[in-house]
Amino acid sequence: MSAPTLRRLPTVVGGLAAVVMVVPRAVAQTDPPVEAAPAEAPADAPAEPEPTEAPVDEDAPAGGAPAGLSQAERYAWEGGQLLDKGSLNAAEAKIGLALTIDDKAAGAHFQLARLKLHKGSVPEAWAATKTCTAVAPRHAPCWVLQLRLAAPQRMADGVLKDVERVANQARDDLALQIALAEGQLLTGQHPAAQRTATAVLKKAETSVAAMKILARTYLALGKDATAESIIDRVLELDKDAEALVLLSGILMNRGKLLEARGRLEQAIAAQPGNLEALNNLGVVYNRVRNHEAAMDVLGRAVAAAPAFAYAHLNLGSAQRGAGRFDDAEASWKKALALDPRLWDAWYNLGILYLENRLPGREREAQLNAAIEAFNTYKREANPRGADLADVDKFIGEAKLLIEQEQQRKQEELKSADPAPAEAPPSEDPPSDEAPTAPPDEAFDGAPTDAAPAAPAPAEEGDGV
Repeated sequence: MSAPTLRRLPTVVGGLAAVVMVVPRAVAQTDPPVEAAPAEAPADAPAEPEPTEAPVDEDAPAGGAPAGLSQAERYAWEGGQLLDKGSLNAAEAKIGLALTIDDKAAGAHFQLARLKLHKGSVPEAWAATKTCTAVAPRHAPCWVLQLRLAAPQRMADGVLKDVERVANQARDDLALQIALAEGQLLTGQHPAAQRTATAVLKKAETSVAAMKILARTYLALGKDATAESIIDRVLELDKDAEALVLLSGILMNRGKLLEARGRLEQAIAAQPGNLEALNNLGVVYNRVRNHEAAMDVLGRAVAAAPAFAYAHLNLGSAQRGAGRFDDAEASWKKALALDPRLWDAWYNLGILYLENRLPGREREAQLNAAIEAFNTYKREANPRGADLADVDKFIGEAKLLIEQEQQRKQEELKSADPAPAEAPPSEDPPSDEAPTAPPDEAFDGAPTDAAPAAPAPAEEGDGV
């Protein structure tokens, strides 16, 4: 029986909903969702990436720490550096030390919020940002993180009002003006975001942060060429990891996967813990069916941020492509546990249950699970205007296979030999002589005719 051809599963390019996981140390770094069309695997599929993360000594000197930091703020800064490298445990130790020294250090609360978000505790992350902005109302990075936490809950408008109030009181604070532009972008106020970012550039014409806001705004408006020209200018000034991720999204959208891979690898080299870069590189490998490489890079993403639901979603696609069906199921269920809004995971589970045998699963029960997963996907996706024609077709396939499975069981039951009937009592009168075996046959106390073997069950199809 030949192996089924795997249907193409949705993969998710990390975008606005994911990047709260990778908030930078100073200013806003995020990009709007980029819908990249699936691409066929090129003949020269990329090789598995070389690891870029070096061992981290948590007691190493901060090196490029800003001047004038207190001891607590310096430890917090070092914790942020470790988070950027994907070293969660070492970062937690540094941040804890900073808070022990000074529990009102704004930078420590900001990095604590990032840490909690990596670990999946959004309420604790939110509380840490509130403490940060309470003790330091002009802490722009903390306002950015608070905005991003609020956006998925449709609470960004309320936070934006607070940012506007603080920014209007400090119009010369360019970091706060960037935070204001971030809030305008997150709430869909694109013209306002452009005006605010442009005003920053008039005061600081090489502001990378302002340029990235403009580029993301143009991307949100569908003006990729304009966004690309701005990103090119950013990269002339600084090999900024977020700018490289933004450029890779444009390249992926054009189907230029090899070029996108190169930009993502540059981003990871610049910032090994950049979760968007790790996630999107995994998507590239999935699309060219280099599933082993995808599992490697996405495994690094979920190790650095266990609560990064998008990485779990894409890791499941890589695992299914590699034939690790139980692991794929676990990854998609984990993605849903972290973020129930990732309804693509229900679609993927439906395909998995429809097409691939999971060890120890009864076939009919697995097909019913496929129907349930597809129906859940329909309930979630239908209000969003998704095309459900394929889903209805898959449900029909599953129902037909269930009927075939039931018929197979019935035929198997019919073909089974009935139990032999009890022999009628002999009509001959009892004899005082012991029975003897026929002279030509040896009698050793065993039956001379073995019972017929039960028929072998019919081979079950794989449903594809």
